[in-house]
Order: sequence, then C-alpha cells, then structure tokens
Amino acid sequence: MTYRIANYLGKRLRELGLQSTRDPRSRRGRRWPLHSVMAAALAAMMSGCKSLGDMDLMTSSLSAQARRVLGIGRRLADTTARGVLCRLSVQSPRVLLRRSVQRAKRRHVFDKKPGGFPIGVMSFDGKVTAIGSWESPYAQRQLPESGKPYGLVRTVTSTLSSHPARICIDVSPIPAHTNEMGHFQTALADVCEYHGELFDLVTYDAGANSEANALAVLAAGKHYLFHMKDRRREMTRMSQDLLDDCPVVARTTDVVSNRESTRRELRMLRVFDHSKSPHKSLIWSHTKTILRVDSITVRYNDKRLVESESTTDTRLFCSSMPHADLK
Repeated sequence: MTYRIANYLGKRLRELGLQSTRDPRSRRGRRWPLHSVMAAALAAMMSGCKSLGDMDLMTSSLSAQARRVLGIGRRLADTTARGVLCRLSVQSPRVLLRRSVQRAKRRHVFDKKPGGFPIGVMSFDGKVTAIGSWESPYAQRQLPESGKPYGLVRTVTSTLSSHPARICIDVSPIPAHTNEMGHFQTALADVCEYHGELFDLVTYDAGANSEANALAVLAAGKHYLFHMKDRRREMTRMSQDLLDDCPVVARTTDVVSNRESTRRELRMLRVFDHSKSPHKSLIWSHTKTILRVDSITVRYNDKRLVESESTTDTRLFCSSMPHADLK
C-alpha cells in the first residue's frame, strides 16, 4: 500500500469517528481497540486484499509511517480480526457509510453532475454471498440436492450511478424471511431518508420489478426505471411487440478487441401513443415510457475481418419518466 493511499485513508478515518462505534466485546481481555481493527479492514479493502489472510500479510508489512497514520501499531492476526468483525452488528458499517456520505456532501462532492447526466440516478441492485452457516437472521439456509447445506447472505446495494465515481451510498441487509422484491421498499426508504436530495430516478433489475414497488418509488417523489424480464407477463410481451416497429433513437458501439465489438441500439415509445389501444390496460397506468436495448455482439474471423458470429441480447424497461425527459 502506497503512502498516498495511507495518508488519504488516515484523513478520512478521522472524519468517520470509528471510536464512536459500539464495541460488542466485554472490556476484559481486549488487546485490540475496535477502531484499529476496523481501520485495518478498510485499509485492506482499499489495498485489494481478498481475505483476512491477505489483511494479515498487509498489516505485517506496513511501514512505521503508515502504522502511525492508520493507527495500526502491529500485525493484526486474521483469527483476531475474524473474532472481532464477526461480532459487530450489521448496522455498524451502515452508520459509518452514511457518515462518510454526509461528509462528502459537505465537501460538495455531489454538487456537480459531470458526465452529461441532467438528473441524479440511484441504481439499486441485489448482491449475494455464500457462507458456511445459516445461524444469522440474515442468512437463508440452502439445501442442495448434492453437497452440504450452506447459507446465503443477501443485500441491496445503492449506487449513485449518475456520478462518474459510481459512489456506493448504502448497503441494506435482507432478512432471511424475505427477498429482493420484499425488501426493496425498506432499502428505498432508508436511502430517501438520508440521501433523498441526491437523485430523481431509481433503477432496478427484474429482481424487484412489481407495481407495488413502482408505486413506492412514486410515493417517495421519485421516478422509476425497472427492467422487465419475465416473458410470461402480458405487460412484457406486449411491450416487446409494440417496440418491434419503433425506430432506433440512439446507437453506440464499443470495440472490445480487434476481433469483437458490441453495438447497442435504443428504442423508445410513449405509452400515451397507445392510450386508446385495447391493450393499454395491460400496462401500469403510471408508466409513461417503455424502452428496449438491443446489444448486438459481433465476433470476427481470426484471419480476415469478416463477421463469423453474431449474438443479440434484448432488454426491456418501463419508466414513469416522460418520454421527452429520457431522451
């Protein structure tokens, strides 16, 4: 880890106030302050460490200056770090993340919207991690047909995707008794409560696409852009048919390599145009625009630049934002 990263992290750690985090351990037998363990974990993640063993090696190789800046006096064993971090409340890191975002607001990090985005866009997405136990209230027990049982820990991550840094705003743990669909409104309410002024549009994949969640977004004073994936839904099938005859309004091409490129084409349709159609009742009344993105990946022959293979991936979206505002 370079001195520049250590100096930057040390400055930001002072803003977080790690000392205020509640320590779940008893006072007897503490050999490591909680704030030092958390500082080591943050430094390890920023340094690209993939495990507690990597963090052990990192803390053993720190320079004296880096130790002083980060407040890590000596090597932190991976077993010690695991015993401390696993006892922390799942809400403790969220408090620190919110505090970090609030500090960034005071530094006017979010004032400008570089990158050509006229509005703030908050992207919600579900993440899952497999673990070897399911005793936590946030771990869903899985019973595979073959192999040992295991647990899945799910979260809903909120990212300010309209900012070029793609800043992570919040990570909401999903209780074991529900899923992304059922937990979305809780995650949305938390983000709106603390950072509602940062965004106007909410995006989510098909994992939380339901009319109840769409209405919750509208009730929060935001617009939604939801991915439609289930072909069994009449709304999805009809949107596909309606967009087949729409012209391409935007096109981009990404050159992956000298043998592969991807072209993306966007089609948009105002729902108002079909308000008199007998199929209009199949579309949510608050949906103003439906969109389709076709990703055409072309692979070329090894010896000659002639097309050898082409694949198309189609994605459908519905949005409460008017057609003109999405252009």
